[in-house]
Amino acid sequence: MCDEQLKMTMSTLMRQVTQQGKQIAELQKQLASMQLTSCELETINNATLMAISNNLIEIKKVNGSTICRISPL
Repeated sequence: MCDEQLKMTMSTLMRQVTQQGKQIAELQKQLASMQLTSCELETINNATLMAISNNLIEIKKVNGSTICRISPL
């Protein structure tokens, strides 16, 4: 391979590495967001389970709709 071909190959590889670095950074942001959402959902789930176990939540059908009422803690 001549020097010019090596330079072109290196340039192409550097662009690919740069692009992959950006993709990795974006995926890391998405993962962090999903982990936060998961944590929030776990908190909501725990609060709901606590409300149910303390009989503070009432779920019933009214006119074909499901109604959920939560009493204050």
